[in-house]
Amino acid sequence: MESTRKQLEKEDLSELRRRSYYDWDKERPGWRKSTIAELMDKATLQAQRYLQVAKNGPVRRKDSGVLDGRIICETGEDELVAYVVIAIGGTRVIASQVGKEQTRFLFRKAN
Repeated sequence: MESTRKQLEKEDLSELRRRSYYDWDKERPGWRKSTIAELMDKATLQAQRYLQVAKNGPVRRKDSGVLDGRIICETGEDELVAYVVIAIGGTRVIASQVGKEQTRFLFRKAN
């Protein structure tokens, strides 16, 4: 593991993105090979979808929105920002802002 850690420390972002890894596929039980780039792309799309839902404020009849007792949505203005953060081998972290939306709601943590 130490040799891998040292190698990761030296790699630039493009090399890290090309790195392969394996994870468990729940839909088709078994190990699946992927790359960090593919993981980042999937995470980016997921974060952007969450951002689009959250900007709608609280759930309404026909519209998607926030349905989480830990979050209070009130009338006002706010800016939501989405990030993707990926930790690699306990040595490197890749973080990128993947979206930003102005909203007509204020969001705060419930007590």
